[in-house]
Amino acid sequence: MPGLEMLSRSATINRSLLNELELSADFRTTSGLSAASSGIGGEEDEIECDEGLPHNTSHVKELKEEIWLAYCAIMDMCTQLKGIKSSSTKSEETTSSNSMETSLQDSCIVIKPGILSTSLEELKLLLRELGNVDGLDTGAIKSQIELEMRLHAAEEALNKSERFLSDKNEENKRLKEENNQLTSQLTIREAELSAVTEERDNARRDLSETHLAKDEIVKKAWELRDQAVQRKNKAEIDLARSRIDMMQVNSQLMEAIQQKIQLSQQLEQWQVDMQQLLDEQMRTKLSRQEAAIKEPPQKPVTETVPSTSQFERKRNKIVALFRSFNP
Repeated sequence: MPGLEMLSRSATINRSLLNELELSADFRTTSGLSAASSGIGGEEDEIECDEGLPHNTSHVKELKEEIWLAYCAIMDMCTQLKGIKSSSTKSEETTSSNSMETSLQDSCIVIKPGILSTSLEELKLLLRELGNVDGLDTGAIKSQIELEMRLHAAEEALNKSERFLSDKNEENKRLKEENNQLTSQLTIREAELSAVTEERDNARRDLSETHLAKDEIVKKAWELRDQAVQRKNKAEIDLARSRIDMMQVNSQLMEAIQQKIQLSQQLEQWQVDMQQLLDEQMRTKLSRQEAAIKEPPQKPVTETVPSTSQFERKRNKIVALFRSFNP
């Protein structure tokens, strides 16, 4: 957006400069026509002014210099608008303009009529071309911005589609899980149906193959029922025994966990005791070394060694701990 504002600003400046040049050209043509219309009536005045020309040569020279400088400035602007911006070109233009000024100061050259109008026309043409190029650049930038906006909208639509696709994938995954569950249930129902079908076929076969009486069939059915009830009772008894065994195993497991906790606590206490014992030994050793350094060698050094009973108690505790690990 800053580049677009800069290009539009430069295009506005070029158009304003072009309008000013056109207004100045119109004013110049209007003033020329008025001067031409009043030229006939003022011939006598011109003759009188011609008599005073030898006295105003310095004024004419200044006017020529101003016209030449204006021409050089216009040509410099035209050159800059054409795109010649290198340092070498600038130095050449500077030297050429300086040479023009010095040549104008040294020798009064003849300034051809129409050089300013020609240079102004060239400048206006370049400004029009630059305005057209700026307009094209502005249109290209606007089209680029529009394309970027479309790209952003397309990216948003793509993100929305991706989110929708992810939601659909999750839903599809959930439906697959439900389908798997239903498939497993269907497999179980098919197995049950096959078992029931087999029993029905067996019953039909028994009815077709045997010529037993109705009472015998009923009696046989009762026997089958009694056997099924016995199997059921036996299964319930086995289940109760299994539950009792599981409860016993759980209680044993809890006891083992408690014993493990106690052993871990004893192990931690043993580690603490060992650390204390090592600390005491290190302190006694350090104190003995410090006393040996401070006191002369003739004096006996008193050692602060832990008592034998304390050491024996700690050793017995460690032995008891190892025995508890290996009952």
